[in-house]
Amino acid sequence: MIKDVDLSLRAGVVSALLGPNGSGKTTLIKIMLGLLTPDKGAVSLDGESIDRLGQGFCRQVGVVFEGVDNTYGFMNGWDNLYYLGSLSGCSRRTVRTRCLPYLDRLGLMDDLGKQSALWSLGMRQKLAVVAALTSMPRFLFLDEPTLGLDVEAKVQVMAFVRQLCAEEGTACLLTSHQSDVVETMADEIALLGDGRIVFGGSLPAFRETFGESSAIVQFVDSNLGRSAVANLMSGVDGFDQPLEERGLAVLAHPGDLPAIIEQLQRFGSLEAIELIKTHDDDLERLLQKQFHEPKLSSVAESGLGRAS
Repeated sequence: MIKDVDLSLRAGVVSALLGPNGSGKTTLIKIMLGLLTPDKGAVSLDGESIDRLGQGFCRQVGVVFEGVDNTYGFMNGWDNLYYLGSLSGCSRRTVRTRCLPYLDRLGLMDDLGKQSALWSLGMRQKLAVVAALTSMPRFLFLDEPTLGLDVEAKVQVMAFVRQLCAEEGTACLLTSHQSDVVETMADEIALLGDGRIVFGGSLPAFRETFGESSAIVQFVDSNLGRSAVANLMSGVDGFDQPLEERGLAVLAHPGDLPAIIEQLQRFGSLEAIELIKTHDDDLERLLQKQFHEPKLSSVAESGLGRAS
């Protein structure tokens, strides 16, 4: 269930919609595309409800869905583009003119006369992205666009979308469970949890908000072994087990360092203590933590619409 979601898409910006399975991503996308009607709220484009725009709204949106073949296997590449373009009211000439630069950039020119069923998954996915652009939409919705692609095709799709948004001002909403895709493509992220947006902002802001700092206390004392350090530090808040066999390093939270250092200095004949500050900003690890521990307070400040 989607509750009090406020999300905006801006020209030239790639926004990643993230969340665990069942968080409401698909429901929210269907609402934004006009495929579902919210109980409360509305989706608006330039201040006007999409319900009033009708076909005019559809022509401003391109979509690539997850889990379906977005092309017709019995058609060749051009016929796929012609047909899908006709659904947005585009003539063959218009489709050809608009798509040629995209097709060339994605390396599809040599296979356009072949049935797409004979193409690789990566080629069909690239064709689907091009097909979504035939009407020159202002908004591009990409649902897991690189899922199942080989490395080369994945890199090509990511680079293409980033360049498209930068050069043509297309606003893109991306969903992906692949952290490297999010890091490469997204300018902003919106994190869904229990039907609400629990974070909205840039990737650096997400890392700053949910990343955890830690520090390594590394000390020199050849006579101080692992078991001795463990006994020495028992009962000290923030202490973790020694990182090395001889107890030469201890992992700690920065706020606990003063007590740890005091305890070490009190008991060990320590010749030196060196603090090595670290920061856990690995996106995949941070996202996994939020998905498995959905206890976030809403800090969203994230136009395409509002829905409930």
